[in-house]
Amino acid sequence: MAKKALTWVAPKDSKAHQIFIAKAVEAGFSAAVVRDFFYQINAHPELISFVQISRNLIDIFQLPCDEWQNNEAGIDFMAWQSLCKWVTETAQVLKEAIGRSFDAQPKRHRHNPLLRKGVTRHPLYSALWNVQENPELRPHYAALQAQALYAHSLAIQETHTVEAYERYDGDSPLLDSPRSASAMCYAVRALSHAVAQDELLAIQPYASPKMFGREVRVCLWLLDRVGESGEVLQFDKATEKRQYGLRDLVYFVERAHGHKSWAFRESLGREEGSGGGSAEPGHVGFQTISSGLEVNLGGGVPGRFVPALPSSGSIAGLLKSDEAPFDDGDGSYFFSDEDGSGTPGDDKGSNPASSFLRARNQARHIAMANQYLPWRYESLTDQEIHNIASAASSYLNLPELFSSSTEEKGFHELALLTLIVLWTGVSWERATGLRIQPMDAKQRSHASLCLITTSARNFWRIRSTFPEYKTQIEVPEESVRPMLEHVLIPDLSGLGDRVLELLKLRGKKPSPKTKLFTHSAKQYRKAFNKLVQDAGESERVTWGRWEKVMFDAITAETGDVVDAVAITGEPHVLAQTKCFYYSPNVGDLIDRYVKVTTQLAKEAELPLESDEASHLIGVEHRKGYVGSRACASKPAVVNAVSDLKARLGATRTYGLWSDFSEYHNVFTFYTVQMLAFATGYRAVKTPLFSLEEINGQLRLTALSDKDNEQKRKTRLSYLPDIVLKQLENYERHLKVLEATNDFRLKSQTEIEKETCFFLRSADGRDGKLVVSPKTMVRHLDEFLGLPANAHRRFMRTELREADCPADYVNAFMGHASFGEEPWSRYSSLSSRQYRNMMTRYLEPIMTELGFTPIVSRLAGGASR
Repeated sequence: MAKKALTWVAPKDSKAHQIFIAKAVEAGFSAAVVRDFFYQINAHPELISFVQISRNLIDIFQLPCDEWQNNEAGIDFMAWQSLCKWVTETAQVLKEAIGRSFDAQPKRHRHNPLLRKGVTRHPLYSALWNVQENPELRPHYAALQAQALYAHSLAIQETHTVEAYERYDGDSPLLDSPRSASAMCYAVRALSHAVAQDELLAIQPYASPKMFGREVRVCLWLLDRVGESGEVLQFDKATEKRQYGLRDLVYFVERAHGHKSWAFRESLGREEGSGGGSAEPGHVGFQTISSGLEVNLGGGVPGRFVPALPSSGSIAGLLKSDEAPFDDGDGSYFFSDEDGSGTPGDDKGSNPASSFLRARNQARHIAMANQYLPWRYESLTDQEIHNIASAASSYLNLPELFSSSTEEKGFHELALLTLIVLWTGVSWERATGLRIQPMDAKQRSHASLCLITTSARNFWRIRSTFPEYKTQIEVPEESVRPMLEHVLIPDLSGLGDRVLELLKLRGKKPSPKTKLFTHSAKQYRKAFNKLVQDAGESERVTWGRWEKVMFDAITAETGDVVDAVAITGEPHVLAQTKCFYYSPNVGDLIDRYVKVTTQLAKEAELPLESDEASHLIGVEHRKGYVGSRACASKPAVVNAVSDLKARLGATRTYGLWSDFSEYHNVFTFYTVQMLAFATGYRAVKTPLFSLEEINGQLRLTALSDKDNEQKRKTRLSYLPDIVLKQLENYERHLKVLEATNDFRLKSQTEIEKETCFFLRSADGRDGKLVVSPKTMVRHLDEFLGLPANAHRRFMRTELREADCPADYVNAFMGHASFGEEPWSRYSSLSSRQYRNMMTRYLEPIMTELGFTPIVSRLAGGASR
């Protein structure tokens, strides 16, 4: 059952507010002070758990700061403190008058009473309820809440009046984007947990609000310094989320105090699918991105502001004739520190105009670089890979380590572990869980990384990454590709023999239960840092970057991040969506791995102990697939298309309405499926479109199958000639139906003429049914027995198996990660080139599947 939506009452109409104000006036408080108090903390209309909030505010107001006393932010410190003390003293009386919610208690540990009752709409009010779980940290936390309250007061006074607050009864927060306090207050609430000690202590709230607003960013630097210390820290997702939330706190406080502009939120890290940017995806505006760059405008004081348009008489007046800031230029100031000498009498000083131009051009450079492969930004160089791998190999060749101390044995394990991570591409965590088993062993290991041993050669068995589905579906086995859970790749580096040697020295035999690596991740991480130092490498070679070497190499070679995910089994943010639509053949993945490994070894000058031709693996394994489920096999699709065409070619008299409607429905379904396979559109309502929406010269049309009213996610799609002809045939078919003027073809609810529809088979009823995933279920069951969007995973897989470049496949699917938008301003993808590539790869697949234009028997002269 759907949750009942909350009904909001404006504070001026709230009984809780009215009763409270009346009681406060009776106690000698000014009604204006109470109203102003509620306004600045954005009090909930029902004053939920206000007793606990009042107790907390008494501690919060203890912040030793003159600015509170001076009332510079409009906070009547003394009156508010007295009001809160009165609330705590008369809590029972007020609770009886207002209701039980006035002193509401949490339902369970860490359960804020406002959850599901307005925690998003009243973020500061809910954050004032929290208390630090560690008693020793409570004064520090209360001081932080005070700073948040002060910043919120500045922001809300800048945006709304008391009257606006008291009249507001909307669903969204009163402070909305870009001044939304929700993220900031969520971070404050998260810092109330005892485990948030490091993040909380990184903030220095014992300062005047003005100084706090200027120096709050220091907390981010302090956390970075902790991460750079010699200690090995284990970061879980909750810790990362809290530390990322500090950025939201910094963002709000700096802008509330006027040190940053609300109009622009700097990029402090971006995840797949995250919002907060321009409303136009794929567009990177220079003025927006440059306003966050560090620029020295003279005087030795760096700043982060570049004016959107230099006013007359300022920077523009200092420009030379060939330094016009808004023409394209040739990027001569990209990273130049040359003396601009644009300021008279200052031969040694920095030219502000040159600084502005450098920032402008660097911003353009960054914006255009976002179109390049994002997985190559932080990849290690061939020389770095060579030095680390060579150092690790040298330690493996020192026999005295086998009889040395526990620490030295652990270092030997680390050297072996380093090479396993390099050549398999798995994470450190997966590698440390390595298990060994013979190929013919009866007992199978469930480890995500396993060394499979045979008399001839060894293999690495890696558990591939599967999409996480929310629902389970039943599909006919004869229609789908056989799925495997693992990828078996050859041990080209010969590390399997090293593993077996170490196992033998320990007096153990290969077994799924035998654990090879026995030390903690913290110890291995410290040992890896020592290995990096011994190899003479810099801090650029990190624990995290090393485990991405093979992943990056596969992605760079194939251009498809999902290939790397499938081979290494390591998930990636850029592949989250694409994994749902890709079922690669394991044999193809093995070939790609061998090619990439050989190339990597050559470029990094590392030896391989196994030749390239020795990677042949069992036929059964190479015929399997990994990745997305329910991907149809090509023979199944060919047979399904052939069956549809046979049903359309069957002799019919159309003497009955059911015969006529059945033919029309099959003809409609055939046309819809042909368009689906040719364009990869998502399962949507009324998928066909008018021929007027097609560019006849390029045969391109705009698809908007996952979009909003602004059509900002629309993509271009190429229509093969057979599809265009079929759409023409279907339009002629509809014209024949319209000419019949049959009452069963007239929909009472139809406003605009439908471009496609099904017909009901029952006589005497409204005949039209909208084409949608729901109404196609019967036809889909007869077609392949697969879900409505099965064609998307089939076509993505087929295009990649045909070696269609990944950029064009992603454009075909409508998949674009940050920096990869195919139709954005800085994209190098040409619509003509896209058409040519689809002609080369898409049309042969459509021909193989058996799709051909079919003229309607009705339009051809047959009568019903």
